[in-house]
Amino acid sequence: MKHANKFNIKHMYSNLEPILEELPFKMRIEPLDTSVNISWDSPNCELHYGNLIYNIIVSNDELKFKKILEYETSNSHLIHGLKSYTKHNLTVVTARNAMNLNNGRHTQTLTYEFSTFPGVAPAVRNLELYAMGSNTASLRYDLPLASEGIPVEVELTKCNVLSRAKCKSTISKITNCTIWPTKLCLDVDYLMPNQNFTFKVSIKNANTNRFGKATEILAETVDRVPAMPENVTHQVIDCHESNDYCNLNIIWRHPHYPNGTIEGFNIILNSTYFVTEYSEELQTIHEVYKIVDGAYLPEYNYKIKYLPYSQEYNLYIQSMNSKYRSDFVITTVKKEELGDHIDQSPKLLGKGDKAIMFKLPHLDKRLDSYTVTVAVQDFNESIPVYVDSIKNEKLADNLCHPYGLTWISQVLKVKDNETKTISITGLDEKRLIKPDTRYCIIFIITNKYRGQEHDVVYYEKLITPRSAIPPTTPTNTGSFNHLYMLPFILLIVPIGFLIYW
Repeated sequence: MKHANKFNIKHMYSNLEPILEELPFKMRIEPLDTSVNISWDSPNCELHYGNLIYNIIVSNDELKFKKILEYETSNSHLIHGLKSYTKHNLTVVTARNAMNLNNGRHTQTLTYEFSTFPGVAPAVRNLELYAMGSNTASLRYDLPLASEGIPVEVELTKCNVLSRAKCKSTISKITNCTIWPTKLCLDVDYLMPNQNFTFKVSIKNANTNRFGKATEILAETVDRVPAMPENVTHQVIDCHESNDYCNLNIIWRHPHYPNGTIEGFNIILNSTYFVTEYSEELQTIHEVYKIVDGAYLPEYNYKIKYLPYSQEYNLYIQSMNSKYRSDFVITTVKKEELGDHIDQSPKLLGKGDKAIMFKLPHLDKRLDSYTVTVAVQDFNESIPVYVDSIKNEKLADNLCHPYGLTWISQVLKVKDNETKTISITGLDEKRLIKPDTRYCIIFIITNKYRGQEHDVVYYEKLITPRSAIPPTTPTNTGSFNHLYMLPFILLIVPIGFLIYW
């Protein structure tokens, strides 16, 4: 009876889907670089209730890759044609017969995930000899687009063309270029001068035992003319930190195609005109930026200190090595004007209905002298200003607005450090200060510094007060005269105090 019951149970399950105990749960997955070996234990006889047939699918959706083994009855398979260093899905569909596999009825599906091992690395791309010397060579390259793993080592083989038997190989870690971080670089030293060499470069992936296909390039060990520096710019800095000088910061990039080795950069400043007040050392400046042991940088900064204000230079910069110089990159450097770093704004002392008073700035000890041109504009928009009719070119270039009654009030030269004040009233019956009127006062200050002139401009916008209304019914002539003087005294006292200050 016991055997009969077991037979009946097996007969019943033989037409249904496989039970859990019959499925390949204990899957053994042994991947290689382009293949995978899979196997599993057959179910125990006591738990085997009928025929088992399998569809085995290895796939990668991103690569649109799928490999299918259909109607398999074995529990061990070697599957080829996979992509190295890639995740794959392994799907095993179990059924009692092929018909069930075809129509998807009474099946059980198990899915696993595995990754293939790294493969042999492909050849490097864009191998370039970017710089050459008499006994050195500098190479750069890109990794293959699909490296089949993680590249970790590079092999460089150098062969003298005249004697192939003298090939030598060195292995080193893959390193990014200091100058071009997205590129990989190799430096070759101790080469014989005036010889032709073949350089072969190949890479190896981690957890692999051999290098991939080599890429080669031919070169002759001779000194070459280096390329010019690129993207040369400059910036005037630190003017506020010195009484008489500024610093000049020069920035440039290492050339992308250096051609020859670069051992330094010549930096030359030539004054565009001779100034007797400056020493000959300030007329021509020559400095050298040295590169030690090939310590290249993507970008270089160099500071030249203590250049005088208001001086103009031609900047020359070139690459150099022990034998050759590149052409110069030339640009013009205009130093900061001293007046841009001195507060020379006139100070308003007071304003009345017919006059405006200002205190002029002290003469800075670094200046020889300065001249101030004072001009007045009102805000009468019905009066246009014709620039061509203004004889003073500096005023024509620095108007507050293109309208309003406009005139030059005065021109004053300051040669000492004594306090000076000016009173702006008028020139004639038409051009004069009026009460309750809006004005723009223009101060054009021309500084003279070491024989050179430079302008700075300041503006003061204000409204004059209304005219004082005299009393209509004076009660006492003596008292009236006394009170009439009081506002005048109150105005004069603070103005005198400010002038003294």
